[in-house]
Amino acid sequence: MKNTKLVFIALGIIILAAVFRKTSNSTIQKNLNLTPTQTQVSETPTPSNRDQTLLSRVPTVTQITLTVTDPKNQEVVSSSPVVVKGKTVADAQVFVNDAETKADSGGYFSVSLPIDEGENEIVIVANNDNGEYAEQTITVALETLN
Repeated sequence: MKNTKLVFIALGIIILAAVFRKTSNSTIQKNLNLTPTQTQVSETPTPSNRDQTLLSRVPTVTQITLTVTDPKNQEVVSSSPVVVKGKTVADAQVFVNDAETKADSGGYFSVSLPIDEGENEIVIVANNDNGEYAEQTITVALETLN
């Protein structure tokens, strides 16, 4: 997942370097047309701040929705495994700690996840084919009755 983020950042920098072209009077002026979820950027940097402006204008990757419905954050359960359920966008890849699944056409997913006695951090990440992603972390405690 971290490698994917780095690829998108590098790709953004390369695209921006191609979009901003130095004009004959040593100024740069170009409009970017971004996706509907982003704002339009218009920038006229001077030669002294050109590199900083290029780096600060890398478009961000938009996020998709992710809702974890079960278990609730800070919930205490009495048995393992727990079933992690939620909703995201249709057909998204979903990772729940080390387990991987795919959301159905309605965006619903469910993963059975073994947990240990005590507190367990569960990280849920959903991403689609466009590189958009969402992440949520919950804590679930396992307290078994002896």
